[in-house]
Amino acid sequence: MNAKIPPAIKILRSTGMTKDGQYKDSGGRPVQPPPPLREGIPSSPNHLDEDGQAYWNAVVPELAAAGILRLVDQGALGELCACYSLVRGAERHRRAAANQDDELKWWRQEIAAHQELRHRQVEMGLTPSAEGKIGRPAVADNPFNSGWPTGASPTGLGDDQE
Repeated sequence: MNAKIPPAIKILRSTGMTKDGQYKDSGGRPVQPPPPLREGIPSSPNHLDEDGQAYWNAVVPELAAAGILRLVDQGALGELCACYSLVRGAERHRRAAANQDDELKWWRQEIAAHQELRHRQVEMGLTPSAEGKIGRPAVADNPFNSGWPTGASPTGLGDDQE
């Protein structure tokens, strides 16, 4: 049995439009677009510790400024921030380890937490290689700008200083 193809993929593969403006699939049938999810800034989950909350406060405003947040993203963002918290906790335990065996144990925990964090960062488009996933529009006035609004570069420098 074939898996059902999501409507977004059918729209990408569409062969044209119907008379009433709907996309057609390869068989000429109209494709119903998926229901839109409400845009907005989700509230921070209660389970985040201090490190996770700090990461939430750093990441969510950036994603909100890019205009890509939806209210249903709270779970995914909460998991991302919890992974960040795990990385920082493992790092603190490793540095405070009393012997080499404990240090090695926490190295392994830290590496695993880093891998999970990187996976979740890629899912959210927060790495340079995954930046295209978030669909940030390029600023038209600067052909060399990667999409950051004028004066809001991630380096903190203005366009004239970079």
